[in-house]
Amino acid sequence: NQKTLVGGNFNKFNGAPVAKITCLLEDGSVDASFNAGKSGANNLVKTTFLQADGKVVVGGNFTKYNDIITNRIVRISSDGEIDNSFNSGDGFNAQVYALAIQADQKIIVVGAFTKYNGSNLNTNRIVRLLPDGSKDSGFNIGLGADATIETIAIQTDGKILLGGHFKTFNARSFSGLVRLNADGSIDPSFNIRDGFDKYVYAIALQSDQKIIVGGSFLT
Repeated sequence: NQKTLVGGNFNKFNGAPVAKITCLLEDGSVDASFNAGKSGANNLVKTTFLQADGKVVVGGNFTKYNDIITNRIVRISSDGEIDNSFNSGDGFNAQVYALAIQADQKIIVVGAFTKYNGSNLNTNRIVRLLPDGSKDSGFNIGLGADATIETIAIQTDGKILLGGHFKTFNARSFSGLVRLNADGSIDPSFNIRDGFDKYVYAIALQSDQKIIVGGSFLT
């Protein structure tokens, strides 16, 4: 519909109070119908993802959205209201950095967290959720990442690229970048050898499926 959803750490847009998330019309003005009269997020909105049905998954470091405890993830309708069919329970215990939605509408979430909805099983910095917000027990990452995962990209073959601060994934050496199979296991055919000397912050896929990687690394 040519509207633009904007998230961040702001409290105002064009002088009007908006808490960390707003919707703009095509001409750049605020959509007054979006979350009208509500409080929005109480802390950083880091990432959003638009679903095919028009609903939006929002992640970040907020603990409340519209004064409801959501702990770093929430799904909202196109009007900004909470979608109550998405049940994240206790949510995440630390910041969400990025989201990606698979073709089957399962949601992969990455960040600095080690727990989701009170569980620390298979949740070290990455988790896959079913469309209703429950954890997908079929996604087995083992020990996961040993430090923050900053970014994610899903290839056309369903394999999952992860970049970040980590030095190991599932106790194996992967400095800054790793590729997973669709079930969460490490793809051994993707060999970065010594990897990166610093952090990976961004991943993009070209049309030929070659991978562009950016970050604070020098080697």
